[in-house]
Amino acid sequence: MADALDPSALARWRSDPAAFITEVMVDPETGKPFVLLDAERAFLEHAFKIGSDGRLVFPEQVFSAPKKSAKTGFAAMHLCS
Repeated sequence: MADALDPSALARWRSDPAAFITEVMVDPETGKPFVLLDAERAFLEHAFKIGSDGRLVFPEQVFSAPKKSAKTGFAAMHLCS
């Protein structure tokens, strides 16, 4: 894993948090990489946009989905990314 922490990987994951989640994080229940829903990918694409002032464009973020759709797990992944 230490080889993966080169500056280019960090820059890529910073610009694409969904890639970090699907490439690095592992579901402890299955031992397999996480698979994001299209809605989760779209949310992450917009969630971490930075404005010209260097701040998040959307500092307050809320993701909503139906019951039993792993929102709590996604919230944890969102926090870690």
